[in-house]
Amino acid sequence: MISFPFRRILVCTGLLFAASLSQENTWADSLSSAISGGKISLDFRPRYEFLSQSGKRDANAFTVQTLLGLASKPMAGLSAYLQFIDVASIVNRYNSLRNGRTGYAVIPDPEEANVNQAYLQYQGLGGLQVRAGRQEINLDDQRFVGAVGFRQTPQSFDAVSVALRQIEWVGGRMLWSGRALNRS
Repeated sequence: MISFPFRRILVCTGLLFAASLSQENTWADSLSSAISGGKISLDFRPRYEFLSQSGKRDANAFTVQTLLGLASKPMAGLSAYLQFIDVASIVNRYNSLRNGRTGYAVIPDPEEANVNQAYLQYQGLGGLQVRAGRQEINLDDQRFVGAVGFRQTPQSFDAVSVALRQIEWVGGRMLWSGRALNRS
């Protein structure tokens, strides 16, 4: 559940989007055009992992991650992105930390299906990018903050991020996150 202050940020961003649309078209026509002119993405990632741990049974996990995304066409610099994730287990001889198989070694890739990313974004004004909503955030080498892309269940954040890139090698970033959502 999204917290109340975060909902206000999303509503304000949505209102800014609606206010910035052209006066020639109705709001519904512009929204329809943004969705129909957008891009759909589909990604499948099968993964097999074997783990041997002392005191536990050997673990075998064959999982498939499916990502389905929809990116709207930008309108007046504003766009939206929605991504669903599904992780299915084909060989389930492992402890995912959620499946109750505690006799096996731990491979933290639980079965799940939910929203991985959902955000509104503004991009314009000389390299300014503002993003509000559930998003993956990857800083530098992702050692401390990242999506943990090597697992089947990436980490996403309920956050507002502001990035500024004036020149390729000069830029800045500011982040506020209400919570990190690590599903493993």
